[in-house]
Amino acid sequence: MVQVTETENTLPAPTLAGDANEDGKVTIADAVTIMQYIVNPDEFGLTPQGMANADIFGDGDGITVMDALRIQEIQLGL
Repeated sequence: MVQVTETENTLPAPTLAGDANEDGKVTIADAVTIMQYIVNPDEFGLTPQGMANADIFGDGDGITVMDALRIQEIQLGL
């Protein structure tokens, strides 16, 4: 019999919310990085730190298009 249990989230704590590409600032490039990751994660992977930084929308629901949208809203001052 195999028992499946949930594991703890192993991502590090975010160092800069929204900084998906880990360049030390939050810009539209981070939104693009998130969208590329969503479309093709095998080619446009994120580091564990980048994943932690990218998840800024929702309650730890993972990286979604809403994270990219939130970064765009921040850039527009909304």
